[in-house]
Amino acid sequence: MKTVKTLLAACSLAFACNVQAQLFSAYAEGATNPNAWLTDVTDGSFVEFDDPTTNAVADDEENRRIYYVVEGGTIFDMRLQYRPVSDDGTILPGVNVGFMYDQFGLVIERTKGLAFGNGVLYLSNSGTGRNGAPRGLYSVEPDTGIATFLFDPKFQGKSIVFTGLGFNDADGLLYGVAQVTGGYSLLSIDPASKLITEAVALSEAPGDFESFDGVGIGDGRVYLTFGPSAVDIQVYNLGSGLFEDPLPNPRRGENGSGGATFASFLQESGNPPAQPPPPAPSLSEVSVRRLVLKAQTNRKGRVQGRAVVLVVDDVGNRIEGATVTGTFSGAYTGSGSAVTNAKGRAVVKSGDRTGTVQPFAFCVDDLQVQGFRYNAAANGETCDSL
Repeated sequence: MKTVKTLLAACSLAFACNVQAQLFSAYAEGATNPNAWLTDVTDGSFVEFDDPTTNAVADDEENRRIYYVVEGGTIFDMRLQYRPVSDDGTILPGVNVGFMYDQFGLVIERTKGLAFGNGVLYLSNSGTGRNGAPRGLYSVEPDTGIATFLFDPKFQGKSIVFTGLGFNDADGLLYGVAQVTGGYSLLSIDPASKLITEAVALSEAPGDFESFDGVGIGDGRVYLTFGPSAVDIQVYNLGSGLFEDPLPNPRRGENGSGGATFASFLQESGNPPAQPPPPAPSLSEVSVRRLVLKAQTNRKGRVQGRAVVLVVDDVGNRIEGATVTGTFSGAYTGSGSAVTNAKGRAVVKSGDRTGTVQPFAFCVDDLQVQGFRYNAAANGETCDSL
């Protein structure tokens, strides 16, 4: 078996060493000291990085971002965030994208895998679907956190859940670990064709493990991180089809689950300096997430246009009590307004007319709600036509 020499070299504020930190691993759930590490895959040296703590992580090299999902006290507190990375490789303070929903407004319950490739952020949702979005693979809008369901992955005729995801730029495929018949396996996933193929059974890995966390892919290798602190980072060579010598697990003496990604643009020396929190805006922002048009017959037997507007704040909370004003054009004309209900929806109605349904359009002109500022530039939709 081909091997790679590894060297454990702990780095801290007291003993700082420069790390070409290609592998970013972070841990949160079940960890007594949740934090993250940057590991140099050439020699196994690492530095500790205090934040973020997460169950899933991915990197966008082109835009120099590390994406991660923060899971709070309930399943309804799952947020997409990212850390910008400066040109010198320093990880900067986090940016909150917002709470995560699917395209129908259903909650993303449990994120166990995150990967970025070909401009797409992919997510594995392991929720049951009873209280929110169905489990399966999703694509995620990185600037809003809205997820679009792709498919429910199946292998050997059975539905599976990926507990970690990575993207391989060399072949354009996702790779993830799932529990299949006989144990855990590393699988390749073609998002376009939905074809899932076994790359290797993890029973062939030199480590002894019971749970799996993260996938990082780079330089033709897959780096696998695990929950138990006694299990080292496993290294699988995609070209040779063999496992190489593992890398040291920086989390000795501590369990907990998390995620990993391979980010060649990262470089860090010791813990980054503490950054002051950004100043709080004077007013939170509201915007239109979705706009749906309908034409319905009213009680008088006349046809009228209706615009259903969903209003959210800058972290994705649905806003009650917002006054939505807009203008109809086409078959139905004039302006109208309505107030959002507890689900953040307002129904603006046009004047009615006799006859059949005719084409019309509607544009939101303004949102007014106490304590918030309307940010039209953040709208998912401002105008729509039917």
